[in-house]
Amino acid sequence: MIKKLTSYLAIAALVCVSLASCKKDKKSTEELILGKWFLNSYEWKYVENGEVDEGIDDWSSLGWYLEFKSDNSVIIKYGGGDPTVGSYSVLSSNKIAINGEETLLSKIDETHLSLYSKETVGNDTYEDWYHFTK
Repeated sequence: MIKKLTSYLAIAALVCVSLASCKKDKKSTEELILGKWFLNSYEWKYVENGEVDEGIDDWSSLGWYLEFKSDNSVIIKYGGGDPTVGSYSVLSSNKIAINGEETLLSKIDETHLSLYSKETVGNDTYEDWYHFTK
């Protein structure tokens, strides 16, 4: 009986060690942001004089992207022109600066990145989301 109990405990310990060693560490924002992110959609919500204008547009066919490099440079491709090179810095787990302009990360994981900005002018508010995928 004691041999069986010892065997069961040994197997249980082995399973626990195996499961713990398979657990992946959560990546930092600095790690997650690296790579080429393609703009899929643009979402907005504007409140002007109490009237709400909101929507989402599919921009996936435009070929616009941000490519974050490990040397803190970023390649920006938008509009009809050639890509430009700028700089970025990760300010916190939910905030970055691109070419000195701060923006919030409303979502970031292995495959999704959403940039968010909000501006208030008097009683009016302007919220914008840019949704990217790798």
